[in-house]
Amino acid sequence: MAGHIPTEGHGLTLLDVRPEAMEPLADKGARAAQTPAELAANSEIVLTSLPGAKEVETFMIGNDGVLSGAAKGIIVLDASTIGPALSQRLSAQFAEKGIDYLDCPVSGAVAGAEAGTMTITVGGERSAFDRAMPVFECIGSHFHHMGPSGSANGIKLMNQLIVTPYFAAFMEGVALADRLEIPVEKTLEILGTSYADQPSMRRRFHKILKNDFSPPNRLNSSLEDITLVCELAAELDFGAAIAEATADSYPCAEAQGFGENDLVSLRAMYETTKYGSK
Repeated sequence: MAGHIPTEGHGLTLLDVRPEAMEPLADKGARAAQTPAELAANSEIVLTSLPGAKEVETFMIGNDGVLSGAAKGIIVLDASTIGPALSQRLSAQFAEKGIDYLDCPVSGAVAGAEAGTMTITVGGERSAFDRAMPVFECIGSHFHHMGPSGSANGIKLMNQLIVTPYFAAFMEGVALADRLEIPVEKTLEILGTSYADQPSMRRRFHKILKNDFSPPNRLNSSLEDITLVCELAAELDFGAAIAEATADSYPCAEAQGFGENDLVSLRAMYETTKYGSK
């Protein structure tokens, strides 16, 4: 996502725990910050995309965090997938300093990020959403202001409630076809022309055929997402039976060593004795 920002004429300051991740953008004029506070002090808009709630909280309000370096009037955008409650709490803390804090989780996976076509849902003040639009337009093509702080986090978790079980069901189906001794090529040919077809899965057909478990989307990230869905459902006293059932598969796959692999590795997990002989 960051790579699209300088190409649209905006200045860019970067911060990443892996210095090598920032190197490709140095040629585009991006400079590196040493702390979140320094990043905020040199920015009109701060955009973060972090692994989870712990990282978001530390980056925003920890020692040398964004809040300590941000000036009144800047906008802070968080594209991470976290629960609504944390965004609401952070938004209130930033508001005390006259700073707009928006939750803006993105959808579209790696392909969407590379193409600059992400779907972006935003929670927070509408006026800040409008002011941040030049940045949103760099990284996405579909924009939705959802309402108050935390509302975009909620819609992102709804999306994950749909997507995460789909991947589990699809790969369990492929594993069942394997047990039936149906060639995987034929299985994918059939599924690719049925109601089971879906673009993000179709882009993985070549990985399934080759048993290629390399990311783009790590299984342990999806485990974090479905866990957040279950936590939100419990807070709302909502019976998320599908999410709870799915939350069984992903920890088992992680325990078998597939946590850093792509979601297609669920197939290998379902082919184990435990799942194949139920």
